[in-house]
Amino acid sequence: MVNPTQEAISDLIDYRINIAIDRADQNPEYLTLCNQQNEVQKEIDANFSQDERRLIQELDENETAKNCIINQEVYIEGLRDGFRLIVALARDYENDAQLAAEIEKVSDMFKKMSGL
Repeated sequence: MVNPTQEAISDLIDYRINIAIDRADQNPEYLTLCNQQNEVQKEIDANFSQDERRLIQELDENETAKNCIINQEVYIEGLRDGFRLIVALARDYENDAQLAAEIEKVSDMFKKMSGL
């Protein structure tokens, strides 16, 4: 049985991943890569036997599964880092207003880095 905290964190991660996917769907570089991938798939379909296509698909599915695991681990590490940062900031500030202002600065920095 999964504990409620783990379940809540898992739900949060899934929710945030969906938001990131929605953003990616609007990213021109991502869309270009999707189009290129579609063209490669057409070439594979036209030039390889069914058995070869099945092997290529299996390789692609395994790579995708590996990347999903890595991405989830990266996200979890980011959450850990974020919580550690908040705790560290909280220790350095005497009142909630100072802490809130500093957290807002850090949040703005990450928004700029992610192009939001």
